[in-house]
Amino acid sequence: MIYDVLVVGGGPAGSTTARECAARGLSVLLIDKAVFPRDKPCGGAVSVRAASLLPFGLDPVIERTAQAIRFSTCRQPRVTQVSKTPLVYFTQRRYLDLFLLEQANKSGAKILEGTAVREMTLPENQKREEVILRAGGASFRGRTLVAADGAAGVTVRMSGIPAPRWRGAALEGNYKISEGFPEKWEDCFAIDTGDIPGGYGWIFPKKDHLNIGVGGLSLGKSGLENKLSSLIRAEGGELSDISDLKGFSLPIQKPGAPIVKGNLLLVGDAAGLVDPYSGEGIHNAMRSGTLAAKHLSRYISGSASDLSGYQREMTQTVLADMAVSLQLFMLIHLLPLWIAERLHHDVGRWPLICRILRGEAQYHDLKAGGPVVWGVLDYFLRPSVFPAVSKILRRLNR
Repeated sequence: MIYDVLVVGGGPAGSTTARECAARGLSVLLIDKAVFPRDKPCGGAVSVRAASLLPFGLDPVIERTAQAIRFSTCRQPRVTQVSKTPLVYFTQRRYLDLFLLEQANKSGAKILEGTAVREMTLPENQKREEVILRAGGASFRGRTLVAADGAAGVTVRMSGIPAPRWRGAALEGNYKISEGFPEKWEDCFAIDTGDIPGGYGWIFPKKDHLNIGVGGLSLGKSGLENKLSSLIRAEGGELSDISDLKGFSLPIQKPGAPIVKGNLLLVGDAAGLVDPYSGEGIHNAMRSGTLAAKHLSRYISGSASDLSGYQREMTQTVLADMAVSLQLFMLIHLLPLWIAERLHHDVGRWPLICRILRGEAQYHDLKAGGPVVWGVLDYFLRPSVFPAVSKILRRLNR
C-alpha cells in the first residue's frame, strides 16, 4: 500500500498532522518508536491558545486550570496577577499525548507504535515519486513524509535537510504533596525570572503534585540543578524530594532554516518551533501540524505542484510571531532583572499577556505600545548578533 502521508512521531505535532490529514480524506500512517502512553519530559502546560486549535476539548486529561500567575524575581515573590477567564490547562504529557493520538486514530489515521525508523529513501528529484521508510523489519511507502519525531529524532538527520538550531535546556521533576493540596496552587502557577539566562523557573500544579522546573541557556547540568534546587527550597523542599527528574532540549529554529525538502515537511520540535520567549512548544506543534495537513492535502490532490506553500504560510504566521518572541528572548539575556520588574509591575500589559495566552493576540501586538523603542530594538536585536551576545553573557554568568 502507498499511503498519502507517512508521519514519524506521535507527539502533539505528529498526531495533529495525522488527525487533520485523515479528516481531509487522506490515507495516513503514523509511526512512533514508543508504545503509548509513554512519558515525555515537559511541564505539560497547554495554553488556552493551543487548546483552541483543537476541534475537541481536553477535559479528559486536564488536571488543573489556572487563571492566575504568581511572578517572582530570584525566588522573591513580587506580584500575583489574576485573569477573569482561564489561561492555561495543566496536563501530564503521557496522558495528553495518548489522548491526542487516539483522536488521530478515530479520524482514520493508522497508528503503528513500538516501531523505530531505521532508514529512509527520499525522491532524488524531489518531485512526486514515493518516500520509503524502513522500520521494524518492514518497508512503508508514502507520497509524502512528515518529520514529527522531536528535537532528538532521526528523521531530519536522515533526510539531510539543514537544521540550524539554538538549543536551550530544561530540567524538571515532580514534587509530591503529602498533606492536602495547597490552596494557593489550586488555580495558580508560578514563574520565577531574573537570574536564568534566557529562561525562567516554573511551578505548575497538577492533580496531586507540583511540577517544578527550570530552563534556559548556558547553564549546563550542574547549573540547572543549582537553580532547580534553589527554586524548590523556596517552597520548603529539597532537590532530593523531587521524583522523575528529567532533562530535555529546547530546539529554537534559526531564522531562514528550511522546513520543506521536496516531499518532506518538518513540524513541531523537529522544525525547531519551541517559542523562544516562553519555551513552550505545544501551540506551535499543533499549529504547524494543522498547516501541514492543509498543504499536504493540496499537494496530494494536485491543486499545488509542491509543498512550498507550507514554508510560505509558516513564515507569514508562526515564524513571524517567533521572530518577535526571539527579540523578547534576547532582551531577557541582556536585561534579565529589568525585564522581570517590567513583567511584574507593568499592570497595563497584563490584559495583553492574557490575550496572548488565550490566542486573542500575538507577540507583535506588544510592539504597538512603543513604536520608537521597538524601532531601536529591531535594529540591535538582530539574530546575527545573537552568538556574540550569548558569548558575552556566558562570561558574565560564570
